[in-house]
Amino acid sequence: FVINSSGLLINSKFPCFGASPDGLISCDCCGLGCLEVKCPYCVRDDNVEELVNFKNMCLKASVLEDNMWSIDLDRNHAYFYQTQMQMAVSERSYCDLVVWTKNNFYLERVYSDKTFWDCESEKALSFFNHVIMPELLGKYFTRSSPLKPVSSNVQDMIPSIEKFNEKSDSGDMIRCANQYCSVQWYNLKSLKKKSLISPWYCKQCETLKFRK
Repeated sequence: FVINSSGLLINSKFPCFGASPDGLISCDCCGLGCLEVKCPYCVRDDNVEELVNFKNMCLKASVLEDNMWSIDLDRNHAYFYQTQMQMAVSERSYCDLVVWTKNNFYLERVYSDKTFWDCESEKALSFFNHVIMPELLGKYFTRSSPLKPVSSNVQDMIPSIEKFNEKSDSGDMIRCANQYCSVQWYNLKSLKKKSLISPWYCKQCETLKFRK
């Protein structure tokens, strides 16, 4: 049984996700797993059994047969989501979750839940593609200029050659193919170009487009 330090882990299958478990477990009988240790400061002087009485705590009590009861990790708590992410990113089948106080500790082996992961990771990936990535690339939600409506149709986001020839009050106009461009529309006369290829990117977006 060996525990090694982890650091930040990234999986090529979903590079937008990351995880940093407290340790990586290697066991001859149990295989590969993760280790996550929690030391909640607000309950540092309490017994682990008492944590189920605190609001928003990660542990909950469940009543079993014969009036017996058990303590388990709350599947709706953020720690459960965290352990599932760690297992998916590290491609390991279990995570040993430790909740520690000065008096005692709680240990639960959490196993990978594929149904849960498939559902929640799809939501997280959608949030990344529609919120985080546009903000990182073009400050879509925080820039000072007014936001323009975004079409759900990809073809609507790419200006066609016909639209290049449309007239406006200020003369012939052309729209940058980057939907997050801070300027969007450019005057053809100011560009000093008679013909342009489609899709066309402004100088600033062209630089970002080919930047590695």
